[in-house]
Amino acid sequence: MRSRKLGWIIVAGGLTLGFISSALGSPVPITYETQSRSVSANSLASGFTRGGTNTTPTTDTQNQSQQANGMGLFAGNASVTSALGPSSAMATAMSAQQSSLNANEIDASGSVRADSNLGLGTGPANSSATTSFHVTFDVAQSEAYAFSANLNGSNDPAVPGNTSASIELMDSLGNNLFSPISTVNLINFQTQGTLAAGVYSLKFDAQATSNDESANFVNYNFTLTAGDNPLSLLNGVANPTGPAAVPLPAAAPMTLLMLASLGLAGYFRSRSKLRVSCSIA
Repeated sequence: MRSRKLGWIIVAGGLTLGFISSALGSPVPITYETQSRSVSANSLASGFTRGGTNTTPTTDTQNQSQQANGMGLFAGNASVTSALGPSSAMATAMSAQQSSLNANEIDASGSVRADSNLGLGTGPANSSATTSFHVTFDVAQSEAYAFSANLNGSNDPAVPGNTSASIELMDSLGNNLFSPISTVNLINFQTQGTLAAGVYSLKFDAQATSNDESANFVNYNFTLTAGDNPLSLLNGVANPTGPAAVPLPAAAPMTLLMLASLGLAGYFRSRSKLRVSCSIA
């Protein structure tokens, strides 16, 4: 009889520990350490205001920027315009970034645009827009990953430096996991592989500049997924391996262990009382 009850206790303890293990599930594929995400826009227009009597050149300078605060969703936007009036020099710039950092996915999209026009004036007029996405993250155990990117931008051969974009995924030793991307035109780039346990950095930078009568832009989007079936997740298949285990609060495992211990202690106390009662009788 005693061995049968002891067997039930062992089974109950195993079920409790199994429940804890199932509830905890696998380690989170991606945990974030640092982030630096920002957008900025600058514009300048200088010259004489047409139609007026002022003979002194006028300069209009505008600047705007925005930075992400923490690891949450970043919906950054910066937009400026410098103008001297009708038919005079004008410059505009705009930068936008929508990015999110999740447990198994990093996603970002947006654009940078710059335009300038001298009108009937002599200028100068210029503008620039930049966006930056720098994230450092940790992988606790080896994880499969998939990455995709699309870039579309102007690339004036006469002024090659007016637009630029670059993407890199580096491990802790400084190795790039795929060939460095430094172009403003990239269609449906996709790669996959394995992230060994360790620290990684994903960086994206883009800029568009305009100097006296030019319009330039870069549109972008990229996504990195990690964990089970990352390619399926990358292509928009939610929960490709079935529903995830419901996470427990941090204190839950200890609470369950304490309850299991109290149950065992109660059983042995009851057995001890039974032996004492039998002895008195």
